Amino acid sequence: TGNMASNRRVYLTRRPGEDKPPSDDCFGIENCDIEDIGNGHVKVKALYLSVDPYMRCRMNEDSGVEYVKSWNIGGTITSQGIGEVLESNSNKFKKGDVIISESLDTEWKDIFTLNESQGRLLELPPGTSPSWALGALGMPGLSAALGLIKKAEIKGGETMVVSGAAGAVGNVAGQLAKSMGVKRVIGICGTDEKCNLLKTIGFDDVINYKTANVADVLNEICSGQVDIYFDNVGGSVSDAVIGEMVKGGRVVLCGQISAYNQTGEYPPPLPTSTKEKLSSLEIKRERFLVLDYMEDFEKTLGLLAQKVLQGEIIVKETTITGLENAGLAFVSMMKGGNIGKMIVKCQK
Repeated sequence: TGNMASNRRVYLTRRPGEDKPPSDDCFGIENCDIEDIGNGHVKVKALYLSVDPYMRCRMNEDSGVEYVKSWNIGGTITSQGIGEVLESNSNKFKKGDVIISESLDTEWKDIFTLNESQGRLLELPPGTSPSWALGALGMPGLSAALGLIKKAEIKGGETMVVSGAAGAVGNVAGQLAKSMGVKRVIGICGTDEKCNLLKTIGFDDVINYKTANVADVLNEICSGQVDIYFDNVGGSVSDAVIGEMVKGGRVVLCGQISAYNQTGEYPPPLPTSTKEKLSSLEIKRERFLVLDYMEDFEKTLGLLAQKVLQGEIIVKETTITGLENAGLAFVSMMKGGNIGKMIVKCQK
């Protein structure tokens, strides 16, 4: 029997409602039991939890995507996480091992249980934080790298624009593109602080879409010269970028965070003028889902680790401490409150 006082869980109290952003009161926290572990399972103390934009769709009645299901009201929130094994009923892990859950269904609890098949031992190079395995050396890094490798067709010398450039995926995409031969990387983000940071990690130009007219600035600094657009946001920012693309340009359609709070089809429909531009210039724009390339994960993580160790990718993250603040971390990330990857650090 578990001890009530020694475990807590974060759960969904209500859905944000159609077309509304999530707020803090969508998340509750309460004491709960520590589950007993069956054969092939481990009991894990949470160290780091991941918050990512895709999770917004799990708050809706219907997630609208094929790769994750919705959360139930009252159900425990889940994502990817890292933790330390407290007790093992598995030959794969022993007490004290630090493991990462490969599953997006790790429960937001102080102490969670994991099936051995869902975990892997975390082996990170010295001088790195375990949390990086949820960011630049995890799914966001893989999204950036495989988006570029599979969809950007980099030959060298290109101009590339990244939207959501200071986010977990965008900042890595910009840095990696430079090391893959892209000549000029232009980042679009929403604060001057983010703009300044992007300059320090190697972006050539930056645009604050909240204070500048993206279409005007792009027209001025690279009129009709954009070869590759790494799209993390969609919406009007994307229409502006596509308006400055070259014939045969490539859009890496990684995310559409501008639409995640809205219901309706995904990816959302494009305005007619943007559609016409894509078709007349024969611009490639196919949906990119990183989970389609799992056979490339190991090799690509090796590449990312090498780039990080060589200083070609500088890792950026924003940390919020405490399981009780995990909901807040998600809400803040959805509003752009993070620079780099947003991480929940569970232990004070």
